[in-house]
Amino acid sequence: MEVGYDLFRRMPKRDVISWANMIDGYGRLGCVDVARGLFDDMGERDVVSCNVMVAGYVQNGYFKEALELFHDMLRERKFCPDRTTLVIALSAIAQLGNIKEGIAVHQYLEKNGFVVEGKLGVALIDMYAKSGSIEIAIQVFENIKERSVDHWNAVIGGLAIHGLGEVAFGLFIEMERLCVQPDDITFIGVLNACGHSGMAWVICIVEKISCNQEAGSRKHLISNRKDKGSKFRLSPSCRVVLIFESYQIESNSNPSKCNFVSTEFRILELE
Repeated sequence: MEVGYDLFRRMPKRDVISWANMIDGYGRLGCVDVARGLFDDMGERDVVSCNVMVAGYVQNGYFKEALELFHDMLRERKFCPDRTTLVIALSAIAQLGNIKEGIAVHQYLEKNGFVVEGKLGVALIDMYAKSGSIEIAIQVFENIKERSVDHWNAVIGGLAIHGLGEVAFGLFIEMERLCVQPDDITFIGVLNACGHSGMAWVICIVEKISCNQEAGSRKHLISNRKDKGSKFRLSPSCRVVLIFESYQIESNSNPSKCNFVSTEFRILELE
């Protein structure tokens, strides 16, 4: 950054982009005071430079300062917050767990015609979940028309925080039904949710198989699980990850399969 700052100092004319780049650079390095000093020295600001400064605060754990700057933007009314501003502000609110602030931002975006989708939808779900209102988080999720895996991950992660493992697992099954491809974050979220709920009836299966293949593969794995030390040979394209099967469901549907479902948490590796 020293070389960059030297070049910045020598510039005959510094535009908003160059200022924003310097603020962003120092923010990423953790030099928040230097970044704020540059921000305060700016002759002219725009929404991008404000976003960069707010993001710098959030990245370094200065959540209250981030919200103060966000409120300054709203009060001054020189320019309006954009979707990026709101995503960053919601992230700060989520970390603080301030539900009142979160509701205010939600009302602001609705009043100003922001569509709850994409990253903004993810941030809103995450904020409500971390602020103690998983019910509203689920409502936000359900109202999003085009959901990506990130929206599913956000609500599953929220359910994990609240110890609602069965609901999280139900959503995971719904993802499969709708052919939404899960990623690593999905599996980690479901695992955490089930772990926090004391759902010890866990077995292993494969990740990233197509929806049609996965149902058959799961059945094959369960029917061939003769002891908890078994290992399974699958296609090299398949990676073993954690997935969940209910001991209760297995025992109710077919008592003879009870011994196939281990109550011990275990990761089985491919040989």
